Amino acid sequence: MLNFAKFNEYDREWYEKDSSRILSLIKLIRMALLTGEELLEEDFSEFFDFEPNRTLVYISLFEAGKKMIRYGSKRSTFISTVNRDVEMLRNNSRFAEFDVKNDEKCRIMIEVMQDRIQVLPEVLNTHKFDDTRFEPGITGIEIRKDGISYYYMPTDAITYSHLGLKSVMGHLARKTPVAKITNKIPDRLKIIANEYEHYLFKSRAYVSLNDRVIPLYRGNIRYTEYNDEIAYNQIIKSADWLIANMYDDGRFLCYYDCCEDNYKDHEHPTRTEDNLYYNDLRHCGGAIALLRAYQLTLDNK
Repeated sequence: MLNFAKFNEYDREWYEKDSSRILSLIKLIRMALLTGEELLEEDFSEFFDFEPNRTLVYISLFEAGKKMIRYGSKRSTFISTVNRDVEMLRNNSRFAEFDVKNDEKCRIMIEVMQDRIQVLPEVLNTHKFDDTRFEPGITGIEIRKDGISYYYMPTDAITYSHLGLKSVMGHLARKTPVAKITNKIPDRLKIIANEYEHYLFKSRAYVSLNDRVIPLYRGNIRYTEYNDEIAYNQIIKSADWLIANMYDDGRFLCYYDCCEDNYKDHEHPTRTEDNLYYNDLRHCGGAIALLRAYQLTLDNK
């Protein structure tokens, strides 16, 4: 059984590591993407648990205004796996679109699978704190049949703006041959549950930022500390955002999909732009947030 208390301690220790070697790795990956030269073998076991031919390593390229490209593979060593990812990214038809030499524009993410366990699909859930829990940004899912695996990485929750297990499984189903069998999502999910093995896993991920590298937690930057002052500033900035993004008629902007760049929430995807889902409950959420902010600040706005 997975020990989540142990995981939390492991997370803390991992984030306290000096990540300068990972920055060097990212720089070597960038150079390899530019030149095609392979990286030399080097030990990164202090950062990643690596099992030969079992540990999946993904490398992704991000650049503003472009759809990301990525590749993941498994090889006998960590560096040979990285070299395979670099090779396949260079062969991607869209690779030339990315300004790889410019570290201010093209950001590189490396994500390494960790702690993979098999789970039964009927017990996979989002509400229990045990081995069977899927949590967006923390957990990845692998489904496997006939020796072929399909992956949903923990950072995909941010990349694809997914908030729940149903969206994740629907996304995975579209990658499989099941998508050609039926267009009905419930039927796809039933086939996946009945015919595919399911695995949960965590990952270690780093993304470049100019001349830095950032370890990711829940697909985002992890706070090294959290206190009343930080919470207060977050509340006020959030209230300011609500005001800045209100519609002229007083409605709040209550949903934004950063992946699709639209305001259609995941529970009502067929709503047109002029008829998005809005009700008294959503309006009261924004209004109460502003009232609470006023109580804290006595700022009349």
